[in-house]
Amino acid sequence: MPLFGKPKKTELEAAVEFVQDVCLQAQAQWPAICASFEPLESQFASYRDDKIAAYEFMIAAISVQLQAVSNLLPPDQGSRIRAHVLECLINDDVGDYARMAIAAYDAEWDKSMAQEEVPSNGVACLLYDKIGLSNSVTVDGDAFKNPFLIMTLGMVIVQFGGAWWKNYIERNRIVA
Repeated sequence: MPLFGKPKKTELEAAVEFVQDVCLQAQAQWPAICASFEPLESQFASYRDDKIAAYEFMIAAISVQLQAVSNLLPPDQGSRIRAHVLECLINDDVGDYARMAIAAYDAEWDKSMAQEEVPSNGVACLLYDKIGLSNSVTVDGDAFKNPFLIMTLGMVIVQFGGAWWKNYIERNRIVA
C-alpha cells in the first residue's frame, strides 16, 4: 500500500482482476456447488464435470456481481468498468456469447425487480433453463420449476463472489 492512501488501479485493471477471480473461483467451486445441490436435484451429479454448466454459472454470477458496480460507483465509471468486464469475456471459443448471456440475465433481474420479486430468483430461473434442469413440482395438474431449488440456486449465485466490488473499492482507488 502506498504511503498515503489506497493503491490506484485503473478501471481496466479492476475489470481484469474481477473476471480472473470469478473465473478461477467458479472453476474451483463448481463441483462442490453441484454436490451441495444433489440432495435437492440428483441431476446436479451429472453437472460436476460439465464445463458448459460451470461457465454458465460463472456468467450468471458475474451478471449479479455487476449489479453492485452500478450502486457503488458513479454511473459513468460503473458503465466503463462494465464494458471492460464484457470485453474481458469475449474470446475465440465463445465469441460474444457472454455479452448476450449477461444481457439476458440482466433482463431477468430487471423484470423481477419490476414485478417486485426477488431478482436473484429471475437469474436462477434463467440459469435453470440454460443448464437444462428439469426438476419441477406439480400443483393442481400444473408443473412449475421447483421453487425451493430456484430460491436456493438464487442465493448461491448472489453469495458467490461475496462482496467482491465493495471489498475491492475499500482496498483500492479506481481511476479511469
